[in-house]
Amino acid sequence: MARNRVSDAQIKLYEEERQRSQKVFADHAQGFLNGESLSTFKSKMQRDIKTFYIRTALIAKGKNEFTERDRYDLQRFLALKYQYLNGFVLALESYKELRTDQGVTARAASYGWGWGVFSRYTLPGELADLLPDLPGTSCLGGESCGCFLEYEFVDGEYHVYWYVNGIKEHCPICIDLSIDWSPYIITKEELVEEYGDEVLDEDGEFIEF
Repeated sequence: MARNRVSDAQIKLYEEERQRSQKVFADHAQGFLNGESLSTFKSKMQRDIKTFYIRTALIAKGKNEFTERDRYDLQRFLALKYQYLNGFVLALESYKELRTDQGVTARAASYGWGWGVFSRYTLPGELADLLPDLPGTSCLGGESCGCFLEYEFVDGEYHVYWYVNGIKEHCPICIDLSIDWSPYIITKEELVEEYGDEVLDEDGEFIEF
């Protein structure tokens, strides 16, 4: 069976969405610097962070169904990002030295990086939940990581492969994972322990997510 992999077209769409969103967030910061209130800035940022994450997740999912587990994980990503935004707003409110055009707009634009979300949604949620690491979340490069995963279902087991992006500078963690995950195997026993009968069809055979 062929491996499941993210396409170049999906990565291109993600990059276009990232660039668009970074400009949107930088514009919100400029609005604050031009006199808009912090509450207005925060409201706009929250709205468009959510839009960015939803679009990023849908691009990564492609033609695959967006499941209830996917929705749950998206809410977790958003909750974490909103916490960071609260810290950003508090810093702007408390420390005048942060109120420079370059500092504020650059930090706001950084909310337009979403590789962790993108890489998560190239996988079924049930599979992602069993992985100890994900590109964009586990590495030193953070959201600027360009590593990607491929996976296949072989005799009731999942084989997951970690690939570094050859045109990007990658960290030692990603290099190690690309060696260790060749492949990383999720066994039948792990699947049954985590999901019970959810991974079996009516004939007792394993189901591919």
